[in-house]
Parts: sequence; structure tokens; C-alpha cells
Amino acid sequence: MCFCCNRLNFGVVLALLLFACLPVEGKAFFPEFEEHVINPEAGTGLAITVSDVNGDGKPDIVGVSSKDVAW
Repeated sequence: MCFCCNRLNFGVVLALLLFACLPVEGKAFFPEFEEHVINPEAGTGLAITVSDVNGDGKPDIVGVSSKDVAW
């Protein structure tokens, strides 16, 4: 295969990959988040982990400081 054919194939593949990365309907997806304050007065030394604390089958965010545990 000649050099020109390799460049053409590369260009076609690159164009297809870039086209596949375009957002649907021209709108970019951006997740929305809701703030949940766990413990605003935890101070320094705060450790964060995820665990099912209350047994409901959903992950809970747990904050542990030298003073208390909050989720």
C-alpha cells in the first residue's frame, strides 16, 4: 500500500472518531450536583470514606474527625 493510501485511511479513521465524540443534538452533557453539608465544623484531620452505614443498600458518605463521626 502506498504512503498516500495510509494517510487517507488515517484521515478517515480520525474523522470518524472525532464525529463519534460529538455530543448528541449539539448539547454537551454536564452532570448536576446537589450540595449536602456533612459537618462544617469538623476542623482539620477530617477523613472521608463511603460505606453503607444505615443498611439501606445505598452508599453513605462518612466524615470522621477527631471529635465525631457524621454521615
